[in-house]
Amino acid sequence: MTISKRQAVHWLFDLAVAIKAVNGLIEIIGGYVLIFKPGWIGPAVATWAKSVLDDHPALPLADSVARWGDGLTLDTEHFASSYLIAHGAAKLFIAWGLLRAICVHRCAETIRACSQTLARVS
Repeated sequence: MTISKRQAVHWLFDLAVAIKAVNGLIEIIGGYVLIFKPGWIGPAVATWAKSVLDDHPALPLADSVARWGDGLTLDTEHFASSYLIAHGAAKLFIAWGLLRAICVHRCAETIRACSQTLARVS
């Protein structure tokens, strides 16, 4: 079975849309985790970055992340949770619309192919 370039592009597009939907769902879950368990991400990030700095003291990025984690406030976490939920919902809505259009298009192609086959048989 050979696959044309057009089919490969369509399958990759479908895969990308599915990945976008999964990513949107993960963002929504992450947003709700931040709502129901506030105040943990800043200290967790700071602790992780400091452990990286213990192993590699010359990493400027880890130092910046540690300072960022120490300065993360509860208001920032509330904003992040709202953003993640809204952005995840938007991704799911877009993915749903694209996948619905893909399914409608494929159903129309299948019906057209069946009708052509029936016309040839008759």
